[in-house]
Amino acid sequence: MVLRNYEQRLEPQLSLELGEPILRCIALNAATMHDRMRLDSFTPLWRPSLIVNGQPQTRVPQTMFLILTPTRILITDANRGMTGYRPILDTVILTLRRGDAEITAIQDDDGLWLYHFKSRSQSAELDLELASSGIAVELAGQLREFSVAQPTAASMSGVTAPPDPAVASRMLDARRRWRTKSYRTGAALGAVLSLVLFGFGAYQVYGYHVGTPARATIVSCSHTAKRTRTCRGTWTLEEKTYAGRIWGDTDGLPDGSVLDVRIYNDSAFAPGIPKWPFIGSAICAVMAVFLFIPERRRRRPGTSRRRR
Repeated sequence: MVLRNYEQRLEPQLSLELGEPILRCIALNAATMHDRMRLDSFTPLWRPSLIVNGQPQTRVPQTMFLILTPTRILITDANRGMTGYRPILDTVILTLRRGDAEITAIQDDDGLWLYHFKSRSQSAELDLELASSGIAVELAGQLREFSVAQPTAASMSGVTAPPDPAVASRMLDARRRWRTKSYRTGAALGAVLSLVLFGFGAYQVYGYHVGTPARATIVSCSHTAKRTRTCRGTWTLEEKTYAGRIWGDTDGLPDGSVLDVRIYNDSAFAPGIPKWPFIGSAICAVMAVFLFIPERRRRRPGTSRRRR
């Protein structure tokens, strides 16, 4: 296992400051998803907590730096610069020493690697995550080798102990609960947006059918970032001239065109069905239905749970 290029850039300074070789130095994201579900942890900008004696303690950043040496693991705050993340050695969140650390590394159903760090002496725990990649697998192997072996015959012979089943199960269950909640929240938002877009389109159709007939002249048209066409015009009603946006289907009509409209609530509605509100509504509805489908049915047939 060799250091990546960005690790090689950091290694000389870190090795000098820590006084020992650097085996790994990499930024990881916080993975304490169970803490995100707690009401007392809800803030506009969510941040996870370091768990000490089973209770959430000091808030920690969402991105942290892991430094692995032959004798210890340092979890520090991270600073993002022009060349990527760098560790802040003045802000050490958790220190785990060889012989004191209990580490579980496991891969979830989507291939994301989850790492659980526990210090026996400090009674402190922290979860981190890393997207599936070659370095994630290498890191899992290095952390397992660093971890305290369980007092079994296998550990006495020098064989690395397997991940703690209880810890691994908790990590995977917390990840699945958070993912399910995220899917359901996204589905609910998609359904609401679908109804809003449908109602907006239906209101335009309704306004044309119940409005007062009039003749409008298109003054100017423009295209928005989503390539939808917006036209403004003038119309006369009860011997008064009004100006404003002409709602509805105005595609293909050049500036200066005169068309029949209906006036409702001081707005002009063109004939035809407005396409984009209903298309957007349909797309959001399909997405909402897909996200509401249970995860086990969304997963492709033959995809097995990967637990390592």
